[in-house]
Amino acid sequence: MKTLTLLTVDDEAHVHKGLDAIMDWQSLGYQHIGSALNGIEGLEIAKKKRPDVILTDIRMPGMDGLRLIEAVRTIPEYDPFVIIVTGYDEFEYARAALRHRVGEYILKPIDEAELARRLTQVRMDRTSERRPSESVMSGAAGFDNSAIRALLSAQPSDELLAVAREHLGATDGPFTCALLMSINHRSRSDDGNRVSIADVRKALAASAFRDSREWLYEEQPGVVAMLLRVDRKASGQDRLSVWAKGLFRALTDYLGPDLFLVVGPSVIGIDQAFTSRRTIISRMTQHHMVDTAGFAVLDGTQHLSDGLTGIAHPTEGILSAVERLDGDAAIVETRLAFEAFRRERTASGVLCDWLNDIRLQINRLVRELEGAEPDSGRVLAGIARQVEFVPLSYIESSVGALVAGAIDVLDERRRISRHGAVALMQRRINRRFAEEVTISAIAREYRMNANHLGQLFRKVTGRGFREALRERRIEEARRLLRDTDMRVPEVAAAVGYHDVDFFTSQFRRVNGTTPGAFRGSLRKDR
Repeated sequence: MKTLTLLTVDDEAHVHKGLDAIMDWQSLGYQHIGSALNGIEGLEIAKKKRPDVILTDIRMPGMDGLRLIEAVRTIPEYDPFVIIVTGYDEFEYARAALRHRVGEYILKPIDEAELARRLTQVRMDRTSERRPSESVMSGAAGFDNSAIRALLSAQPSDELLAVAREHLGATDGPFTCALLMSINHRSRSDDGNRVSIADVRKALAASAFRDSREWLYEEQPGVVAMLLRVDRKASGQDRLSVWAKGLFRALTDYLGPDLFLVVGPSVIGIDQAFTSRRTIISRMTQHHMVDTAGFAVLDGTQHLSDGLTGIAHPTEGILSAVERLDGDAAIVETRLAFEAFRRERTASGVLCDWLNDIRLQINRLVRELEGAEPDSGRVLAGIARQVEFVPLSYIESSVGALVAGAIDVLDERRRISRHGAVALMQRRINRRFAEEVTISAIAREYRMNANHLGQLFRKVTGRGFREALRERRIEEARRLLRDTDMRVPEVAAAVGYHDVDFFTSQFRRVNGTTPGAFRGSLRKDR
């Protein structure tokens, strides 16, 4: 078992001691190489020791966790897996963390079993990837898959170029980089159906591209990168497309039709081959490309992402359906979200953030009812880490599995615990107070008797459903009157009242004054 290194960053010394006391790092396959009390110390350790995994708190003096992660991401040729461990259950922090490619988000107090499970999954994911070797052997025998990866990852060293020229022969090009992957759903869950280096070598050996069969490495599990010498006659974008079509046909003839091939721009010297791959990765990050079989040929121009243009908040509709335990509506909302993703060719980075966001929010909902996180959530976390290479159709089915699993868990908690249905109702009040909502409608959704549900809500919370809804609406109305310049009719509509007179009477009932008088008293106090 390969051992991974781990760094913990937290401003409370007892957290580090506690982790060492409760976690059996060795049996988990980890070596705890450092404990930092703030982000500044953590960054220094990260630069010197380059741990595989960083566990960090968010709020710390000097440099907080988010700034630490941002700084770590700028360290050349270093990409650790980051887990945020924090006592602040605030999703604004989580969303900010996602922008820095955080892999997990765990709340304090730390659950030993939960942390152990997540670290085990990280180790399994990390040790399955092939990493480039730290050094390149001199001589042709040392020019292996790791050296090809190094050649295509960054500006190569003189040592690497010398070995490449010796092994590859003519190195004046033109060359291009290409990535090949399967779009078959099973390619993500069944190793036997992934595109492999061995398969691609056989396909190239049986084609006119046989000279390139040794110049391969695994970009991601199931994604094979190729360094290809381009026919000189294929210079120019149009001719390169014709050449790439021939390559695609040769590969599909041998490996089957469910493939996606993306070919980067051609370059002249082997020392510039890395720019071809860089264009591919950049473009796949800017616009998610993988969904249907076929091939794409990229030129060297840059394209800026439009992000989530035209997509209002796809998470909200899905989450609302989950809260209502409405599987059919959840399917519809998920389909609409992915139709928008396809139409907009959403940036892979934005899609990654969205996947992590919906996973965090659904898991939070499940935890509120003391349910267990669906296994599909962990699958989705893995997809988010390599989202550029995963077909949208498979991502959609994985989101659907997470949503369906969450509904099953919530429905079970509703049935076995009297507090389950009440917790769902309280969440509805807190988040969706402005909607038209009645206890009769909720009872139909949960397949319960309305009178029984109302009595249960009063017994658990000490107040009636309508009273709780009114108090939440008026609470939000007070905030809007205090913090915005919205007129009273606008405030009424924003909190769910379409009759201003009725809103005023409800406001007076709770606060003993009218909305206008309430705002006026605030201005006098200032």
